[in-house]
Amino acid sequence: MRRMRYVLAPVFLAVTSCSSGKQGEPPVQKEIPPQQAGAPAAGQSQLAAGFALFNRSCRVCHGNNGNGNGSRPGPSLQRSEYTYGRTREAVIESIRNGRAGGMPAYGKVFGQEQLEALASYVLTLK
Repeated sequence: MRRMRYVLAPVFLAVTSCSSGKQGEPPVQKEIPPQQAGAPAAGQSQLAAGFALFNRSCRVCHGNNGNGNGSRPGPSLQRSEYTYGRTREAVIESIRNGRAGGMPAYGKVFGQEQLEALASYVLTLK
């Protein structure tokens, strides 16, 4: 199995907003958020990888900024507490095995490094 590596030189990434719906508007600029107090230490490259994974697989339900305003139903990830815990382990568990009521399991989609990168990014959302 071939491993993907994410090499992102810039800290700022451009993301097209799927919620604007208006043609001719410039894409929304989104930056990787700075490390939040209480979130686990993660390097910028890990956060960048988590950001890319989130935008590819999670924003449809959780919204562009994790605000819960996706095109499919999904809770906001900007809350101070999560239903199943706001720890690195709890977030990885939720992503890996899914949760009843709508969160699909991604354990066969993402490897351990990807799960850790995604959890690091999710924990920066507030």
